[in-house]
Amino acid sequence: MTYSVKIVIFGLVISFILRFAGTLFPSLFESYTPAVLTAGVHLATNAFLAYFFLLLARDYLDQQREQLRSAALWAGAGSVTVVLVNLRFVLSSIRGIIMPGFFRDSFIDTVGPLIGVVLILAFFVCFRRNLLPDERPDLKRGTRSAVFGYTLFTILNIAILLYNKISDSFERSRTSNIFEWLILPIVFVGFVAILDFYRLFLRYLQWSRPSKLTQHKRDTSRDA
Repeated sequence: MTYSVKIVIFGLVISFILRFAGTLFPSLFESYTPAVLTAGVHLATNAFLAYFFLLLARDYLDQQREQLRSAALWAGAGSVTVVLVNLRFVLSSIRGIIMPGFFRDSFIDTVGPLIGVVLILAFFVCFRRNLLPDERPDLKRGTRSAVFGYTLFTILNIAILLYNKISDSFERSRTSNIFEWLILPIVFVGFVAILDFYRLFLRYLQWSRPSKLTQHKRDTSRDA
């Protein structure tokens, strides 16, 4: 599981760098190759995020935390919806490919990320409320950061949805770069908060949890 967390951290960092570069140099990312490569990076990052939640439900959370396991699977499903958004962009860029009907609707580009981030937010709210005593010292701050970060992204996705709803295509073409600059600080704060969770969770998996499991085995052997 530690490798999946490392890949998610790497993917999130690269995704933010690409988003910042796209805001700084919008004309560069309007060309075919950089746009498709960027969508491919986002697709891979969200795919690994979905895989992380699957591993979390399968290998980390035990049978006694069934509600939390279900929330993790729903969070994985939310990540898959974002993967579909990225996949739609990649496929629409390739000539000759006929996409399914629901893939042709650009509305999925806004609704998909919103659904994904809400499901992931719900998981972290549930995770924070159900931390075990052994997890609380290491993950209390991390889960709080994740809830904060994904709450920001939920608000941000709602704002993007409303922006696309109330503005016409001509107005968006004139103001999209200004809008990107306005939301970039929020995106940065959200990314930092979310990365804080994955960093602390990785440290917990590598150091705190193994030492606590070793101590538990020693205590058990002494009692025996």
